[in-house]
Amino acid sequence: MKRISIFLAAICLLASAAAAYEKIDFKIQLLSAGFMKPAAVAVAGGKVFVADSKANAVFVFDAAGKQIKKIEGGLKGPEAVTFGAGRVYVADTGNSRVAVFDPEGKLLWAFSGDGSAPGQLDSPRGIAYGPDNRLYVSNTGNARVDVFNSDGIYLYGFPTAKTDGVTKLNPAKLSLNRAGEIFVSDPDKALLQKYDRAGRLVREYPVANNGAVADKRGQLYLINYKEGKVREFSDAGETIGTFGTKGKGKLEFRGLRDIAIDEAGSLYLCDDENKKVVAINLESAETGPELPLAPLLDRFMVKGPADRYAFKADVFAVTPDNKVVAYMPEAKEIVLLAEGTKKTLVREGKLQGQVRSPRGIFIDPKGMIYVADTGNDRVQIFNPDGTFSNMFGESGSGDGQFKGPASVAVNAKGNIYVADTRNRKVKAFSPDGIFLFAVGPEVGNLILSNPVAVRCDENKNVYVLDAALKKVVVLDAMGKFLRIWDDSGSLQDPASLTYDGKGFFYILDRATFNVKIFDEAGKFTASFFAKGRGERELWAPQYMAFRNDKIYISDMENARILSFDISYLPEEPFDLTAEAGEKSVKLAWKAKANAWTNGSRVYRRRGTEGEFKEAGSAKAKAFEDAALASDATYYYYVAGLSVTGAQGGISAPAAVYFKGPEVTAEAAAVQAETRNVAPMEILPVELNYIFSANYKYYQKNPVGRIAVVNNTDSDFTNVKLSFNFRDFMDFPSDTIVKEVKAKSKTEVDLSATLNNRVLNITEDTPIQCQLTLTYYQDGAEKTFTLNQPVKVLSKNAIVWDKPARLANFITTKDTPVVGFSRYALNEKNKFEDETSFLNENALTALMVWEALGEQGLGYLADPVSPYAVLKSSKEMVLDTVQFPRSTLKLKSGDCDDLTALFASILEASGVHVALLDYPAHISMMFDTGSSDAREVGIPEEYLIKHNNTWWVGLETTMVGKDFYDAVKHQADLFRRSKDEVRVIDVRAAWAEFEPVTLPEAEAEAYPDKARYIARVKEAAAALLKARYDYFKDYFGKILLENPGDVDANLNLGMLTARSGEAAAAVKYFNDVLAKEPFNSAALNNLGNVSFEEKKYDDAKKFYFDAAKADPYDAEIWLNLARASEKLGKKEDVRTFAERAAKMDPALKSTGDKLLK
Repeated sequence: MKRISIFLAAICLLASAAAAYEKIDFKIQLLSAGFMKPAAVAVAGGKVFVADSKANAVFVFDAAGKQIKKIEGGLKGPEAVTFGAGRVYVADTGNSRVAVFDPEGKLLWAFSGDGSAPGQLDSPRGIAYGPDNRLYVSNTGNARVDVFNSDGIYLYGFPTAKTDGVTKLNPAKLSLNRAGEIFVSDPDKALLQKYDRAGRLVREYPVANNGAVADKRGQLYLINYKEGKVREFSDAGETIGTFGTKGKGKLEFRGLRDIAIDEAGSLYLCDDENKKVVAINLESAETGPELPLAPLLDRFMVKGPADRYAFKADVFAVTPDNKVVAYMPEAKEIVLLAEGTKKTLVREGKLQGQVRSPRGIFIDPKGMIYVADTGNDRVQIFNPDGTFSNMFGESGSGDGQFKGPASVAVNAKGNIYVADTRNRKVKAFSPDGIFLFAVGPEVGNLILSNPVAVRCDENKNVYVLDAALKKVVVLDAMGKFLRIWDDSGSLQDPASLTYDGKGFFYILDRATFNVKIFDEAGKFTASFFAKGRGERELWAPQYMAFRNDKIYISDMENARILSFDISYLPEEPFDLTAEAGEKSVKLAWKAKANAWTNGSRVYRRRGTEGEFKEAGSAKAKAFEDAALASDATYYYYVAGLSVTGAQGGISAPAAVYFKGPEVTAEAAAVQAETRNVAPMEILPVELNYIFSANYKYYQKNPVGRIAVVNNTDSDFTNVKLSFNFRDFMDFPSDTIVKEVKAKSKTEVDLSATLNNRVLNITEDTPIQCQLTLTYYQDGAEKTFTLNQPVKVLSKNAIVWDKPARLANFITTKDTPVVGFSRYALNEKNKFEDETSFLNENALTALMVWEALGEQGLGYLADPVSPYAVLKSSKEMVLDTVQFPRSTLKLKSGDCDDLTALFASILEASGVHVALLDYPAHISMMFDTGSSDAREVGIPEEYLIKHNNTWWVGLETTMVGKDFYDAVKHQADLFRRSKDEVRVIDVRAAWAEFEPVTLPEAEAEAYPDKARYIARVKEAAAALLKARYDYFKDYFGKILLENPGDVDANLNLGMLTARSGEAAAAVKYFNDVLAKEPFNSAALNNLGNVSFEEKKYDDAKKFYFDAAKADPYDAEIWLNLARASEKLGKKEDVRTFAERAAKMDPALKSTGDKLLK
């Protein structure tokens, strides 16, 4: 192409000498007679798309600059355009929506609309299709960025504000780099911001700009409308170079409105004043690493709508063959909907086979229809054709009676469970409708208020959704309380619960106009949809059902039921290994599996620049690849597959050298002539990321591993390997490889002494490491150099390959942590009386729990990447953990943040802590130091035995709630997951992952001390009562079977005595004495009761009888001394106290106090 030499010279003069590019070439100019105000440009697939905000159109050009199409489709002032998934997405700014077109310009659909609710738009001025197949939209008027999937279904959004967290921004143009980082421009405030995909502000650039794009290496290019200039920016915000000038010339700019970049790195500059788009090539000498491709964050993909039923229906269910059985409230009948037709099955009425205002319909695998006949206070069962089969129930509150039943479900055994809403119970029946049992209103520590939905899983557990409590309660098949979901996903008006049969539950939340997905443990996983009248939005959602990998939702006001295809996106496989044999390469890997997963797909690449190709698929976690060329290095990748065929995230690569079968000398000579390969090569084996917070760790441990590959027929000795990180090592690290045999490879650990500049990294930063081999061949020195991308992670970064890494964030010596510990515990001695039943470490934990509750700490799940989603991923950039000081300041955090905070404060208080690493969760437990469960003060059922002592688990996400509930929840989770949970001793973990040393900081303001003390007393009283209720029930059941049981009577006597029920206590102790007249424990406790009632003579008599029954119990003799002291018998005090001290010297100090 002819070069525009005059303008090129001008650009070269204007460009900074420090720029990463060496030459700028004109590529092409796009012009159209239809241009009026070109506002945006996008480039993909060899086509260029230009949105014109005045012409209300998108112009499409081919690679040669020829206009091939004009897209209109009712656009009004479009200011942004992007391309992805084979579609054109236009920010239809004037209509406050996004319009979607096919490549031929046909309008497919539009989504969203004017409004301020989540998912609604106000004059969007930016749009970008991300590398993660999501659509990111600048919601300009609402000061946020909203994220949709490729079908336009709303996922989540996040606010845009300055670093002060207060000043709102009005985002205009936005773009994403290869790693998924989001760049948002606000021209009015002269700011460019970088966010991660969780919506966390990573960096703010105070620079006048009208938009920016990043190349594959992360280099930024900013445009300035008024100046007509393009600035090259480093990720750190430094100007590297500037080019362009203001003017009307062919390659001058008067109003740079947008910028885009193609796969080759060419820039496309949109100039609205000159009505043109100019493309230029930047020729660069930079060879730095590309940014890693953004990993998938989604666990579920929703596509559709797949089916449409244009009927005004309320509750409904789906048959095994995908027909819909629905209640039509206006027609007051239950109908069958299929292929656009409607057939009446059941009419309104009070008679058998008629219904009134049903609130729940369930269809079992055989097609039998179960109806919660709400208006008639009964349940009816119909055959698949709608004919009557059975019914049970009547109005009332007794067994087998209902008041407003709202939901019905059937488990695998055919047992029927009904949400008896107005009776606030769940009732169970046999398949024939025979009453079995009822649960509620009291369930666990909750009282059911408005149970509206009930579902069963394949383990026959029962899940009950309470709309008023905004909770899900889990029972076993016999109604035993198991647990409560605590991660409720911020439910506001939950209306419907359904189960996919593969381990995940779906809740329709009418107030937020979306569907939330939870795993069977109750951990929030994803959410979809937002308010709107479009087919991908919800306006008046009523009910929801799941069948055959589809979710169905009824929307009353829009008079429709829509179905959407649901696909699970499996987590990335990990620990991928590749082993070369003579004729093939064998792969093995690990992967999380569930009922949704269905094998894996294998990819390979020959060399670092080879084509990424599919090698095959595998049902097992192993694969053998024989379709290989000899004498080559291959990189393998694996991705999990869903039962629907959807592909999940791709694993980290495994590299392997394949020598192949032996070849003849003649063939080898031919190969040598045709193959361009270095005699010695470096092959990365394990070199992915570095944790800046753990830089001292690398002084003793390798940062990674490489393989030195000898491609020749000769051996090499004393090969020098030099390794260097630019900016973060003061000098290279050298390793001498003693010998590398011919046609073989030798693996080498990489050591590095990192300087303290690595601690200045505040965000994940890709850097280039340089590896150089120096060796001698035929007497001449030769070198081989490899530049390898490595990511240095910020101080807050963590990868969950080793959950023990969390120990880095357990900062016991951090000043805010120490200060809060002292605040919480400095008046611990005030609670000795109220908490005498509690182990000292348990009291410490209780006080810390209540102090953090009073501080206002709360659990806040990451709305985008919950811990459960990230836990097992092997990508380089995965998650961040707040330091405890930050959690104290922000007063909220995810499960990992809260666990680090609790562990820090407890360890700072001298309490031994261990992390509890679950497959999709992390929490903690603390050591009571006691080997006797009775000394802890918490029922043994809720304790965890570990290393010969009893530990107490704490569900840290329940902070601010009842301490005892958090203990019980964690005990239940530990018990259910005992084969999967891993216990990580924090003190042992510190040996590898030393906590970060942070600069001193001022402590946050502490809560009012008086309120805190009152809160602790209240919590201690509640714990005592809960303990009392538990043991009273426990021993009471024993006495029902064996009224004379001595141990049960003794324990109940002590419990009732401690709770102030003296008369009941005396009865229990007397029942013991009736069976064992000389039971010293009963006699001693009767003395204690009399002592508390100030009947000291009676007390002394009981103590004396107890001492006769057991003369070797020092505590009894000390009790005699106490009673004698109250009676003024000084000599008796001395006699009894001395006898007690002889038996137990530890009691001497107490006796001395009595004598004084």
